[in-house]
Amino acid sequence: MIVREARRWLVAAAAVAAAIHVTAGHLAGVAAWGIVASLSWLFRDPPRRGNVHPLTLFSPVNGTVLEAGERNDPYRCQEALGVSLRGSWSGPYLLRSPIEGQIVATWDGWRVSAPGRERVGRALCIRTDEDDEVVLAYAPRVPALHRIRV
Repeated sequence: MIVREARRWLVAAAAVAAAIHVTAGHLAGVAAWGIVASLSWLFRDPPRRGNVHPLTLFSPVNGTVLEAGERNDPYRCQEALGVSLRGSWSGPYLLRSPIEGQIVATWDGWRVSAPGRERVGRALCIRTDEDDEVVLAYAPRVPALHRIRV
């Protein structure tokens, strides 16, 4: 399965690859279809088994924990426990919800400062049935897929 946000881009890439294959020949077509296959692999949505216990948190991405501990929550202006993750470059390009609940707030356009560059990100607040709240903030690698879809 392919993530929803990338389906139209993948269809467009397949149409271009088909046109290249027909007009430029077999060798160019193989290279174009290789790009389509790479995009399909990058934007895959593999199944993930979850746990249904209350207050269970899941990693929203496959990747590496960069930092964990107490920090200031800039969205709710209070101290909170935080975990910083970096998604794997070879992992699927998708973001899963870390906890089951209802989205109660979203923030757009905050900036993440990285060494040598700055990226625009988004955040959302999820409230569980137990009235606990989790803020999920992210800065995507591909700005064209920079939307929250629920």
